[in-house]
Amino acid sequence: MLFAVFTCLCYVTGIAEFEFDDILKEVCMVFFFTSVGFQANLKVLKSGGKSLILFLGLVVALILCQNFLAVGLADLLGISPLIGLCTGSIPMVGGHGTAGAFGPVLEDFGVAGATTLPTA
Repeated sequence: MLFAVFTCLCYVTGIAEFEFDDILKEVCMVFFFTSVGFQANLKVLKSGGKSLILFLGLVVALILCQNFLAVGLADLLGISPLIGLCTGSIPMVGGHGTAGAFGPVLEDFGVAGATTLPTA
């Protein structure tokens, strides 16, 4: 936070303007979000029991509903179904990190602004 305030003050006052290189951004995001799953193991999953299985089923149903609703509304509005996915489970389940990682992939498929849309 201090660095953000510092760079903002430098930019506003004209003292300095920082430019950052984002070559490793995607690689680092994949490393980070992959490491989140390292905490999951069979021992922890077994301790959840039936309630965990029920929760998993509800989560999968929610993800499917989000995507069907988002793609259906996109079709109704006459826009690309990929834009529907940008407002479906990609940002809603995965969050900003997943939205940022999927953005360039969707832009390669021809969705303009696919990095900005799910993040917003």
